[in-house]
Amino acid sequence: MLIVGILIYLFRIADRHSVIITLAGIKFFAVIILGLFIFIIANFSVLYSEILGFEFFFRNIILRVLIYISIFTLITIIFDVVPIREIVYYFVKKIIREKVAIKIGKGQIIELEKQESKKIYIINQIIGIIQFISAIIIILIVIAITGDLISIKYIMIGGLRFSQEASEFMFVSLLILCGICLSFSAISWLYFNRETRNLGL
Repeated sequence: MLIVGILIYLFRIADRHSVIITLAGIKFFAVIILGLFIFIIANFSVLYSEILGFEFFFRNIILRVLIYISIFTLITIIFDVVPIREIVYYFVKKIIREKVAIKIGKGQIIELEKQESKKIYIINQIIGIIQFISAIIIILIVIAITGDLISIKYIMIGGLRFSQEASEFMFVSLLILCGICLSFSAISWLYFNRETRNLGL
């Protein structure tokens, strides 16, 4: 509870840009490592499940879902660094110059129509919701592994062999890290998106 309280406090006092960039950096690190581990599990591991066909389902469906989540997360990192609204502003400045309402030196104030702002808001909401759903899926996979629905018997890379305990510990730890990152990212994404809409930007 103390750690959660400290995190919430830091989240509230930190400026928006710092929170987003920090989460983006952690997400990038976690997703790259997770992607590498997915590749290792898919090619160098022996899986076992007491449920008939679940091993095939895990290897061919669940691991692919994790790959799609990883790719989607990498895309969200791009939008963390360069928000969708900023991308729209850039193209408006280059293509539809009459929408540049005010010019102050090199700075420009762009006025978007309500429909355009609403579309940006909806897209951001969808991205935030997908991140939250991805976090839930990752949590369910963690439950499946820790509940022994699927077991990683061992991982063999060359002459190096990782036991079941070590393999599952590494994989579950990475999944938990990614799940936490996606959860915080989804919450901040939805919060800041609603805040931007309330400000009428």
